Amino acid sequence: EAGGWGGRRELEDRSEYKAGREAQGGIGEGVGAVGGHEEDAGGEEEGCGALRSPAYYCADNAAAGAETVGLGGVLGALGGHPENAGVQEEGCGALRTLAYKADYKAAIAAQGGIGAVLGAMGGHPENAGVQEEGCGALRTLAYNRADHKAELAAPGGIGVVLVAMGGHPENAGVQEE
Repeated sequence: EAGGWGGRRELEDRSEYKAGREAQGGIGEGVGAVGGHEEDAGGEEEGCGALRSPAYYCADNAAAGAETVGLGGVLGALGGHPENAGVQEEGCGALRTLAYKADYKAAIAAQGGIGAVLGAMGGHPENAGVQEEGCGALRTLAYNRADHKAELAAPGGIGVVLVAMGGHPENAGVQEE
């Protein structure tokens, strides 16, 4: 899958992968594409993909990514390329990664992130990658946050998740998230 988890799953725990990313400028270099390519969906997808990479799940790297790009960069990529499933998948994945940190979880919701994820999922119901990352982002955003759960439960929110689950009954990732 282009730009998705693909080969990163094989590399996520390998120290040479992490060292290689540092040699390339670290997360700041990788996510610099987000928000800088409003007309280039591929650049936006790559930047969002750098934020969601498993090698960057630690809090320090999430903070560096959020400070380098700003959450607005990821949300702008989602809003700027609604027709591009790759951008939507990577953007939802980036929000999911950033939402593991409580401060960013609140900021994502305050800046319309829950609606952006629901929009991505609603715009690509046939795409299992978008559905899996979208459900994962919503789960992470809702965890221990009654206000986020209420926003998700607003008209349409739960329906989008049910469509995802019903549309991909054989996909374990969608069902688990």
